[in-house]
Amino acid sequence: MTTTENSVRRAPGPATGTGRGRWIMLAVLLAVVTFPAAIIAYVVATMVTFVGNRHWAFKHRKGKGLRHETMLFVALNCVGIVIQVGIVDLAYYELGYKSGLAYNLATIIGIGLATLFRLYAYRRFVFNNHQVEEAAELASALRRQAVPLTTLFWTGTGDRLNHEYQFNFNLPQARTAFQRTLAFLTATAGR
Repeated sequence: MTTTENSVRRAPGPATGTGRGRWIMLAVLLAVVTFPAAIIAYVVATMVTFVGNRHWAFKHRKGKGLRHETMLFVALNCVGIVIQVGIVDLAYYELGYKSGLAYNLATIIGIGLATLFRLYAYRRFVFNNHQVEEAAELASALRRQAVPLTTLFWTGTGDRLNHEYQFNFNLPQARTAFQRTLAFLTATAGR
């Protein structure tokens, strides 16, 4: 046996006995280390995102308290993670796209869909108790500027109205809003 053959035979790698053990140990170690690292990354990202959303992006929206906002935020963020990872898994396992380009495209699409879901969900469910307060603040500011206006708030009635309730004339609130709008236009049109 020559020196070259001997050095090739002893070179560590997956084909040799000692190399195979090292590769298996490395694979197990990476699998054990990357999973907690991914969990830690998601937890840190969720905390940073919550603070940013609560104190910057949605600071003008009053929620139902820190505990309520935190629990909903974490739950909806987990749904966003499932959407994001689910798109990648769908592309990889179900559709069979296993190239690096396909993985990156699936990741970008997953991040995009998860981001849209999160934006909608955070606005709708986490930081949502705001419409009446904001409208009252606007009405007060307009009155201070002597702008003619009339207000119509459906508070304390227990009715859950959607954003464009006034276009559904099957609702008595929509008919009232329409009548009040006509009365306001009639009163201010002659000014």
